[in-house]
Amino acid sequence: MSDKMIDEEWTEEAERRDPEIRIDDSGKVEKRKRNRRKKRKRRNRNWLLIPAFLVVLAIIVLVFFRAQNLQIEGNRRVSEDEVKEVIRWDSCQGNTLLLWLLNRKVDVSSNELLAKINVSIVNPQTVRVEVEEQSLVAGVLIGEQYFYVNDSGLVILSQKDMIEAIPLIEGIDVEKAEVSSYLKTGRDDVLDDMLDIAECLADYEISAESIEETGEGGYMIRIGKITVLLGPDIYMEEKVSELKDLLPELDDLSGTLHLENYDSTKDSIIFTKDS
Repeated sequence: MSDKMIDEEWTEEAERRDPEIRIDDSGKVEKRKRNRRKKRKRRNRNWLLIPAFLVVLAIIVLVFFRAQNLQIEGNRRVSEDEVKEVIRWDSCQGNTLLLWLLNRKVDVSSNELLAKINVSIVNPQTVRVEVEEQSLVAGVLIGEQYFYVNDSGLVILSQKDMIEAIPLIEGIDVEKAEVSSYLKTGRDDVLDDMLDIAECLADYEISAESIEETGEGGYMIRIGKITVLLGPDIYMEEKVSELKDLLPELDDLSGTLHLENYDSTKDSIIFTKDS
């Protein structure tokens, strides 16, 4: 039997056993290309799995990311309902993930008292909302309108109702007061001193009704029935710190507390009761 006949028989036998084998004229064994139709069907099946995966993912998000605990922190003057309105709580239907996605950058311009809000996920059922409010240290009354400023004198808020625990600056003529503009007076040096005092009071959480100039280069504040003479804007933080310590002892009293000549080396501070 010739070599050619043997090769042909071997080729036919090899192709019969494995249809994917092809032997060319030179005797080289090659794999046949896979059926394109089979590949297309497999690819189509893979595409069909994507919608199913998305449905499962949506179910997991809806079922497991349900906000059962909303932790709102840092708000003092802005109510929790107002915070919920800003972060669009109702639109999220209590879904933790959706709430976080909608508030990756919160627009707080709708509420003048808000400076910043940060929303974070503690766990699938808990969302933390950290609120940073505008720092209001003092106010002025012009006509029937109250204008409240930060420690730089920038007007943050204007309204007809007075805010408790924020002192009013009195005895100084205000030339201009507009929201988003700096308070303008004819005596900016005095205004700066009063704002420094107001900031100190806020830092020590002391609620005063008013801040006034005494006319002798000094200042005084009124707290209930107590008038506190602070003197010039020197060692003001030390004076306010001392005031913080003395206030519990002055509760229910009426009179004048003298801190204008405060000296940390002296133990005695004069308090004059009203007759």
